[in-house]
Amino acid sequence: DVYSGMSRTAVDYLARNYGRGDGVVIPGGVSLQAFAPAKRRHRRPTILFSGVITERRKGVPVLLDALPLIAESEPEVQLWLSGPGDPSAFLSDAPAEARRRTKLLGVGERDRQHERYGSAWITCLPSMHDSFGMALVESLACGTPLVATTDGAPQELVEPGVTGELSAPRDPKSLAEACLRGFELARRQATVSACRTPA
Repeated sequence: DVYSGMSRTAVDYLARNYGRGDGVVIPGGVSLQAFAPAKRRHRRPTILFSGVITERRKGVPVLLDALPLIAESEPEVQLWLSGPGDPSAFLSDAPAEARRRTKLLGVGERDRQHERYGSAWITCLPSMHDSFGMALVESLACGTPLVATTDGAPQELVEPGVTGELSAPRDPKSLAEACLRGFELARRQATVSACRTPA
């Protein structure tokens, strides 16, 4: 008889649309032993996207448009696309500069996902209408800061300036600026423990 959601956003949706004002938040969790920080991050500033690559609302096209803007300040930046789906259509529409900097990782092995999170500098999910964001919790557990938008539940996992940064949805310039701030967080030694604490 208890209605639950994985985020405040989901529980508020129940109340707003179904009159269920008695909802409780039961967030997803991860094993801090299985999802642990890497010994060191990749030598190049690396953005990890982890999710269904071809689902447009997850924001891969916006991230690809933001990549050349990020490269203006971080010339060695690279993007890793991790997850199911063929992004060929998105890549064909993306700037050549973004295509050159993007690496497709596929789904990968289940027991090695932590290596991707821990090696990346930030995990970026520029999505809309998400009710949680499990990949973001996995990233936090690996000590890697987040970049998310101010739309949907992922923003609930971000403490700006501490565990990550926020951007406006569907806005490449805002996303680029948030990613650059995220890189600065990744350069701080204290960020690893700051991220693992809420995870």
